[in-house]
Amino acid sequence: MGYKQHNNPFSRKISSPLKHNVTNAAGEPWRHGHRSSGKVFSLEAKNIVGSSKFGERPNRAVRSKETGTKRLSEERGGGRATEKNYALDYARQIADMYNRGELVGGQFIADDFYKRKAKTTLKKGKLKIKPRFKRIGDAERYNVQYADMQEGFDPEVGFQAAETQYTPEQIYDMMVQGGGMVSIVDGKIVAGNPNEVKYELSDDDYNRAALAGTKRYNTKIFDSGYVPEGYMIDERSNASNSPLNQTEDPGGENDERSNQTFNLKEGYNYDEPVVTVTEGEWIDDPNNPGQQMRVITTDETITGRKENLNPVGPKGPQSENWTKLKEDICSGEYFRRTGKTGDTSICDDVQNISNTVTEYRTIEVEPPVEPPVEPPVEPPVEEPVVVVDRFNTDSGSLQGKGLELQLPQMSMPDLQALFRQKTGKSCSGCRRARMIDVILGRRSG
Repeated sequence: MGYKQHNNPFSRKISSPLKHNVTNAAGEPWRHGHRSSGKVFSLEAKNIVGSSKFGERPNRAVRSKETGTKRLSEERGGGRATEKNYALDYARQIADMYNRGELVGGQFIADDFYKRKAKTTLKKGKLKIKPRFKRIGDAERYNVQYADMQEGFDPEVGFQAAETQYTPEQIYDMMVQGGGMVSIVDGKIVAGNPNEVKYELSDDDYNRAALAGTKRYNTKIFDSGYVPEGYMIDERSNASNSPLNQTEDPGGENDERSNQTFNLKEGYNYDEPVVTVTEGEWIDDPNNPGQQMRVITTDETITGRKENLNPVGPKGPQSENWTKLKEDICSGEYFRRTGKTGDTSICDDVQNISNTVTEYRTIEVEPPVEPPVEPPVEPPVEEPVVVVDRFNTDSGSLQGKGLELQLPQMSMPDLQALFRQKTGKSCSGCRRARMIDVILGRRSG
C-alpha cells in the first residue's frame, strides 16, 4: 500500500458542520460549517419581522383556498377575501385565546397582499404572456406558548382571564403598525417584535445553507481555519475526524512530512524518487485506553547522476573497467586498495527522506453475550403530550390567464403598415415588441 506525498487521505477538506467542535471557555459550541473550497461559514439568525408592505393594499381580494371564491367562509365573517379581513380573522383568534388566558406567548404575523404583474416575451416568433398573480399567504406564528402547557398550570383552576382585554380591531391596528406582526411581551400584546426575538435555525439550515442568505438568516464566510475570538478548537473531537475514525492533525509533532525535502543539486540528472511505505502493527495506545495506534513510515530515495561526465583516456566512460572503477571509488574500495581517494565527483548523489505519521482508531469491543431473560412487566407508558396548533387560518391566491401564440412571420415593413392601419400613426423607429403589443390591443400606442 502506498500514498503519494501530497495526497494524504487525512488532509481531506471538511464538509460537515459537525466535523469538529469549536468551543469557548464555558464549553459552548460555535455552530459553523465548511464549504468544499475549505471556507468556513456561519449563519446569523435574523429578527422575526413582518412586511413593510402590509397595509398598502388592504382591500384587494384573492380567491380563498377554503371557499374557492373571493369571499371568506361564514365562520370567518363572510367578507371579501382581502388582506384586512384575513388579518382581522387572525386577530380575532389571537384575542379570543389571549383574553381568556389560554395564549401567553409568541410572535404572530398576518401576510400582506402580493401582486405580480403579467410579463410579455417575444422569442423566435412565439408570443408568451406570463399571467398576473395575486396572493395572501397563510398567517405565521413562532414560539407560541399556551398556558396549560406551562409548568405550574393547575387544571382544576383552569385559565385565568388576562388583566388587559383586546378587541380584534385593536390587535389589527397593532398589526398595521408592526408590518402585520404582533407579539406577546411581558403579558401584553404589542406591535412588531420589540424584544428582537430571532428565528431558530436547524441543522437542515446548515446542511442546505444558501450563500446569499434567506429571510431567516444571513450567511457569513470566513477563511479556512477561522475561529472566532474567544473560541478554540476542541481537540477531543479529533478522534472522529479521519476516514479511519481517528487521526492526529497532519503537520503535528508526530508528522514529519512538513519539514523534509530533497536538496537537488545543480549538475545532476535525478531519477524519479523510489517510495516505500511501511505500515506498523496496530497496538494499544498507552495514553488512551480504548484506542489503538500505529505508525506509518514513508521512505523516499532519489538518485542523481553527474551531468557531462566525459573523462578521456583508458579509464574513461568508454573503457571496460569504467563501471567497476566508479563503483570502487564511490564505495571506498579504491581507497582501501590503493590508499588514494580518487575522483569522488563522479559519484552519484543519493538522498533519503523518511516521514512518519501516527494513526489512531477506536477499539470496537463486542458486548458480551448475555443469556436471555424474561422482560419484566412494565406499567403502561403514558403518551407524550403533543402541542397542537390551536389556530385555524386560511389563505388565498388569484392567477390570471396566460397566452402563448405563434405569430405569423411578418417583415418589419408589414408590421409598420399594420400599425399605421390600426392606430393611424407612423412608427418607423418603434421596436417590434411594442408594435405587436399595440396591434394585439395590450397598449394604446
